[in-house]
Amino acid sequence: MQKYLVIFFLILFSCCFSSGKLFAQKTPATVEQAEKNIEKKRESRKKAQQKAEKDGKKRFMSIQSKETQKRMKKQQKALKKRDKRKKKRRK
Repeated sequence: MQKYLVIFFLILFSCCFSSGKLFAQKTPATVEQAEKNIEKKRESRKKAQQKAEKDGKKRFMSIQSKETQKRMKKQQKALKKRDKRKKKRRK
């Protein structure tokens, strides 16, 4: 009895996979929709990357001593200030 069930399920799954009905993806009707989908995927990847970067920085900072954390924050602040000044001068 078990042999027949296993064979039945193998045949069933092989038919579904070969026809592509089980995991068929919807294709967008127009080019604009396809571009929107691509842009959404790009944005979600970018957000995930930024979140991972932020979490990594937090983890790194939590490992450091309090003094080192203060020094690093101060350096980051100074770098931001310097970048702003450079941008102003370029204009």
